[in-house]
Amino acid sequence: MRRLSLVFHDPHVAQVIADYAEGLRDKHLLLEGPTGSGKSIAASMILKERLSAHLAGNFTSVFHGQGFDHRTIKRIEGDWNFQMIKGAAYSVIDEVDFASADGRREIRKFIDGKSFGTLICTTNFSNKLKQAFVSRFLVLNVAVPGPTDWHNRAMQILQAEGHAVTLAQVQRFMVNFSGHSRNFIDEVEDFHLSLLRARAAVQSKARPSRASSVLHLT
Repeated sequence: MRRLSLVFHDPHVAQVIADYAEGLRDKHLLLEGPTGSGKSIAASMILKERLSAHLAGNFTSVFHGQGFDHRTIKRIEGDWNFQMIKGAAYSVIDEVDFASADGRREIRKFIDGKSFGTLICTTNFSNKLKQAFVSRFLVLNVAVPGPTDWHNRAMQILQAEGHAVTLAQVQRFMVNFSGHSRNFIDEVEDFHLSLLRARAAVQSKARPSRASSVLHLT
């Protein structure tokens, strides 16, 4: 079982992320929000979905704000030139606020000099970024999902897998869930496997043994 573990508190945020993943939006995107809100996972998911749609491979273009400089821009430019052979170009810069003033200036120059491609950035602290930089992006505020958001999404995934689970069952199983997006799919997969084992045990008990079958026939 491998389904997207993305969970968002705001349905609008979920829809915008889905729009980017489907290629319906292409403006540069800045995802801002606290740790655990799922920004980096969302950025990587968009990148994977769009590059898979065009390149059908494991090619990635993910960078970090720390140490970002003109050499990093050259790498992104090389990625985009390669990607554009197939008609689309995407890169991720995680924690872009870690980039120095010179690094952010390089990013602005790169954006302004390109008529194609989508840059997806994440930050925990958008207030560290100058408005001249932020204005180049569609800014999406990503809030940390609440318990109900996680439980509802888990129930949807499990029901899609064929389990007739209730919200109360999901809540009991996930009572110790930390609420961190990186652990969510593991938590749901544990529940999925426990339900499969329980189902197998019930089927095993209901299945007549060889001896009882013979006895019945006589």
